Amino acid sequence: MVTALLTNLHLGGNMQILFVVLSSLLGMIAYGVYYRDIRRSSIQPNKWVWMTFGITTVMEALTYNEVTNGLASVIFFISAVCCLVVTRLIWSRATWEKPSWEEFFCLTASVLAGVLWLGFQEALWAHLLMVVSVPVAFIPSYREVFKDHVSEDTHAWMLWTIGDMLAVVLILATRSDWESFPYAAVEAVSHAGMWIMVSRGRRKVSMKS
Repeated sequence: MVTALLTNLHLGGNMQILFVVLSSLLGMIAYGVYYRDIRRSSIQPNKWVWMTFGITTVMEALTYNEVTNGLASVIFFISAVCCLVVTRLIWSRATWEKPSWEEFFCLTASVLAGVLWLGFQEALWAHLLMVVSVPVAFIPSYREVFKDHVSEDTHAWMLWTIGDMLAVVLILATRSDWESFPYAAVEAVSHAGMWIMVSRGRRKVSMKS
């Protein structure tokens, strides 16, 4: 059923632009909501996770643009800029703690991707390395949210998930830029996982009260 729908789905130029605008807008709103919640101290993001996010979003935007110059690359560049702004805020309010093995792995993978791209012009392999590092980077946050959802209790995760799904639909519908599909899909699933876990925590609290 889903395969048949995707097979018959075609997006014209105007619809493609609409999808890019909606996905980018949702992403920017999500970053704005997240930024606001950090300033209010209502959430406590993992600083090492967000350092990895900052590096990976920049590397993904750059390597993706090297692999293909598709319309969807606009989404990645906007996301990279917003992510760096949030990462800077988190680190400006953080205290020093050494990274866990997952955090260290993701940081190492991000640096290695930069070496592959800048040093050896291997944009595709750097791009694929980013795909692997993203879900691993979420592990520390998943663990923290599983124990207490308050640390990431923000509606930003819902907005990111919807925006990511629009990006995935755009790639599938245009049937081009397939190199970007793994990263977009992984981002969508990772954000959806966080949204589900936060929603689960909220339900548990409401059931107790």
